[in-house]
Amino acid sequence: MLKQFSWPYQIMAVICIVILTGFMRQPDALLQELQATIEKGEETKWQSLMAEAELQPYAKAIMEAYIKMKYSEGLQAEGPMSATNSYYLGLGALDDLSQQLAKTKGFRYMMCADLASFPKSSVKNTEGCWQLSGEVEWQSATQVRVYFTNPVTAWQSVLLLQRTGLFSWQVSGVELPIEEMLAAYAKQLKA
Repeated sequence: MLKQFSWPYQIMAVICIVILTGFMRQPDALLQELQATIEKGEETKWQSLMAEAELQPYAKAIMEAYIKMKYSEGLQAEGPMSATNSYYLGLGALDDLSQQLAKTKGFRYMMCADLASFPKSSVKNTEGCWQLSGEVEWQSATQVRVYFTNPVTAWQSVLLLQRTGLFSWQVSGVELPIEEMLAAYAKQLKA
């Protein structure tokens, strides 16, 4: 097909294909960079990749809901004194725990929607969301959604990526299956 065009157009077509291929590979490259950063525990590099994402307040809100659910369940099971004590201890640890979830140590738990087991259990699986392998869906030339599936629960979480330059990307946010997470935690409390 390229033989129909003169050599300058052939060169331009090849250059455009190479640029387009590089353009389309950038979200995958960011995911690989995120995974390498998590494995190495490089917090300063992590902050540059997550500059736009407000993960800590998001994680804090979910963890606060967990604490309130535990308090409500504790009132019935343990009594008001023990439940209140547990509630305030949980609130005291909330900021530190939500900061850890937004950093390299807890990000896999966040993407797998498994906040309730952090930090008391180690990474449970070596596939799917635990390895940050997901399906990339382009929303526009500047926005990408990466879908991760937890292999145990089959819940789907979304990592939102935003273009910051011609070939540079950053994480701009996450979407978690909040209703499913809260229902599973309520079930866990009752067990």
